Amino acid sequence: MASSIHFDTARLRLARVTMAGGRPFRDALHDVAVIAAETLNVGRVSIWRYLDGRQAIRCHFLHQPGRPDVSDGAILQLRELPIYARMLGLRRVVPVNDVRGDALADEFRESYFEPLGITAMLDAPVYHGGDVVGIVCHEHLESPRAWTTDDSQFAAAVADTVARLDGEAQLVDVTDTLGTYRRQVESLRHVGALGRLAAGMAHDFANVLLVADARAESVRVHPAADAAIRTEAQAILDANARGHRLVHSLLRLARPSSVRPRVVDVAGVIQTAVPMMRMAAGGQVQLDVDVMPGMARVLIDPAELERCLVNLAINARDAVGVGGRVRCRAFEAAATSVGAAPVVTIEVSDDGHGMDADTLAQAFEPFFTTRGDAGTGLGLAVVQQTIVMAGGVVSAESAPGRGTTIRIGLPAIGGPA
Repeated sequence: MASSIHFDTARLRLARVTMAGGRPFRDALHDVAVIAAETLNVGRVSIWRYLDGRQAIRCHFLHQPGRPDVSDGAILQLRELPIYARMLGLRRVVPVNDVRGDALADEFRESYFEPLGITAMLDAPVYHGGDVVGIVCHEHLESPRAWTTDDSQFAAAVADTVARLDGEAQLVDVTDTLGTYRRQVESLRHVGALGRLAAGMAHDFANVLLVADARAESVRVHPAADAAIRTEAQAILDANARGHRLVHSLLRLARPSSVRPRVVDVAGVIQTAVPMMRMAAGGQVQLDVDVMPGMARVLIDPAELERCLVNLAINARDAVGVGGRVRCRAFEAAATSVGAAPVVTIEVSDDGHGMDADTLAQAFEPFFTTRGDAGTGLGLAVVQQTIVMAGGVVSAESAPGRGTTIRIGLPAIGGPA
């Protein structure tokens, strides 16, 4: 009886949450999340939205009792979560009592649950017009949790309340929030189309390179070859290596589906990437690294973030020349508006010759380069693709004679490790 009264009281509180009087949508979501967290006694309540033709979900709002709310958060690609995506379409509520022993949790365990300390979850799809448009996730911490029928019914009521508020707000707030992301995804469709076209040629080119590699290597190690011939053969192998890197970049541009996002500490990723960045920058360029301790964690494929940092180090190296300086900074920026997420920012700056306005406007376009035959024009395009698909943003700041700064912003998904 006591349990029933407890849930009935919570349902009444949900019913009283409204958008009346022009109340901000996020304020209403905050009230719903607080009620859900208190009633179900969970450590996190997150609200996710479908994006990009239901190919991805984005964390629109996250409430953690005792911490500031965050929103406009990370992105999960549903192609990496086929079992979970299917279950959302089949069940009113998706419970996981113990993430360590549930097959459904296998897709999330190492990348999401374990880093955030989530031990059980109770997810309820949000319906609009008969279709699933989002999910409310109730995430329990520290120990397994046997969800009851009352728990599941209340989780469904929370999702229904979110759907009602969506209708009251006429989705204006949500549309505005996700507008930038959608525009960026549309621009990446063009990049992807170019990448797929180039990938077909890249496969054939790769086969030619393999033959050339074999021939050049046989010449280099031939007993009759003198030093001059060996030097020329090595030069061919070095040129071919650059060709292989170009092929890899083209294929990466065409096939972003190989990305494996997980909750990561940006400081740790940068620490791992520094040796590669130093090699990319070269011994005649000074590389300084300045990372703020205790930053929030983000959701991204760490290998892809490392690749972005190396690409930016290469670009900076070419801009500064011998004796130049490259600086990599990382810090957590406070939210710019009420309800917005803290942003983990990474900046790679150089003191090189900089770019004029026309060049800066084209910097992220695929195949655009200022390096002549030495450049592929894919470095910044791949960086933008990687960061946008992780829910972040990339920008560039430059002026002639004042160097260049590439700035990456990634939304927080959890507190410091």
